[in-house]
Amino acid sequence: METRPSKRKKLIGFAEKDEGNHYINRISDLPDPILHHIPLSLPIKLIAQTSILSKRWRSLWSSFPDLDFTTMSPATFRSYLSLLDLNWLINNAIRHNNVHELDVEVTSDDYLNFPCEVIRSNSLCVFKLKSLNLEAGVKLLPSKVMTGGFQSLQTLSLLLVDLHEQSSLLDLFTESSFPRLKKLNLEVFYGMKHLKVSCRALEDFTLES
Repeated sequence: METRPSKRKKLIGFAEKDEGNHYINRISDLPDPILHHIPLSLPIKLIAQTSILSKRWRSLWSSFPDLDFTTMSPATFRSYLSLLDLNWLINNAIRHNNVHELDVEVTSDDYLNFPCEVIRSNSLCVFKLKSLNLEAGVKLLPSKVMTGGFQSLQTLSLLLVDLHEQSSLLDLFTESSFPRLKKLNLEVFYGMKHLKVSCRALEDFTLES
């Protein structure tokens, strides 16, 4: 009859070693699409926890083609991400046109660029973007990029936006860009000199500081 230690040695023996007698992690060498299938049946919270396994797995969860947060209660997600990763995560989620409401709060020492997919989304109805650092806020994209989008948006809330490079918002909040906008909340817009709002569906407008 085999003892437990002997069984353990047998199991370890199945792992392949390199020339330096180190075990080779063949799983982590697989491409992302294949690795995505391994934790696919797990809730998103457990999938995110796989980031502690190794450097290879640290950001793997964020590249999942379908991030379903409905398994979380409440449906709130908090994580330490670079602004580049956060922007990619937001854009990738919205790109599939199945996100209806998105509330983002950012604490960072650097500026966050406005997610471009929010402009083009045909499903997003509520978008709230807040920077919680008074020293660094949100940077809007150039006016020619921002105008003409937001066709499905009904609620927009922006906190801490830096407008020193484009101080005028005369052509953004128009009927053509926001045909369905009902609620607009703008708080702490640095450097804004001119503002014009001409959205016919607008019912609630708040401008602070």
